Amino acid sequence: MTMKHMVMFVLFLSSCLFANAQVPGGDQLLHMNSGFGLHGYGIVLTADGADVNRITGRIDLRGVVKVRPEVRPLMQEVPTTNRAGVPFPAVAPVVMHFRGKLEVTVGRLVIQADEADVDSRTGETEFRGNVSAIRQ
Repeated sequence: MTMKHMVMFVLFLSSCLFANAQVPGGDQLLHMNSGFGLHGYGIVLTADGADVNRITGRIDLRGVVKVRPEVRPLMQEVPTTNRAGVPFPAVAPVVMHFRGKLEVTVGRLVIQADEADVDSRTGETEFRGNVSAIRQ
């Protein structure tokens, strides 16, 4: 092998190394288009789709994003009536609306979103806007 061929070979190998270091490979970003679910930290997180970065651990969630407790609360609503047999009105759900950038930490999972609605009776939360999650 001549010196010219040796130099060309070294340049080729170094360019391949630099190209791989600067451009993330296709297997580092996992696209999930038919639904995403995460069970852990005492919650169940579901979304219509997600992009998972395998290097950073960041999960960008798409569509309807919901979080609920893994174990449902032990409560049951029983309809009651007064002496005349007329039912009392049902208890209205209490929903808290959060607007603006927010961050929710559950165990080692940090969820960031633009908006959220929380049902205080069931513990279910629906996130909207730019929603992402990362394990710390």
